[in-house]
Amino acid sequence: MSTPPTTDYGAAADQPGVWNSVVFEQNNLLNTAGQATTVRYATSSNSVILLGIDGAAPNDKLLMDSAMPVDPSDAAAVFSNLQPGLYDLYIYCWAGNLLGPKDVTIRAFTGAGQVVGGVRYGEQWPGQQVLGETYDKLRVEVTPGDGQYIDIAIQAPGDFNVINGVQLVPVPAPGALALAPAALLAGRRRRR
Repeated sequence: MSTPPTTDYGAAADQPGVWNSVVFEQNNLLNTAGQATTVRYATSSNSVILLGIDGAAPNDKLLMDSAMPVDPSDAAAVFSNLQPGLYDLYIYCWAGNLLGPKDVTIRAFTGAGQVVGGVRYGEQWPGQQVLGETYDKLRVEVTPGDGQYIDIAIQAPGDFNVINGVQLVPVPAPGALALAPAALLAGRRRRR
């Protein structure tokens, strides 16, 4: 069973705090302080792969070991009910020990259009989070209306690829207070 990283782990976004451990159904997310938000999350994935990454630091391993397989024609993650404005997305996507080296295209769609990025990962974990290899950072604009959403697609050669997690960080307007970011961790939902 997957366990989220500790609250002192900020990953590439350097945003320590609570990690939402969510898959499958639509969920309201917590911010990094653990407070409920109106932001909703959904995915088309219905399973989790445990990667067993060797050589990763404990919190990197907790973030990256659980991965949701995504079909290139489906949404890897959808965030809705967001406040209008700019957001930085840190999208973690690495499964080299399972899928081998891959060039992965990451697309983020909003009402304002799409932003395209990607990662190129190898078979061996690089020892830490590396921009362009284990994650990408995309800046997107959420516009008013139509659910105020961000839709993330992961496309790579082959039948599927994975998404390990996403950090969603509001970009404050000059002179405005920043809202706490929401973070998503691909993982199994704990059952009691």
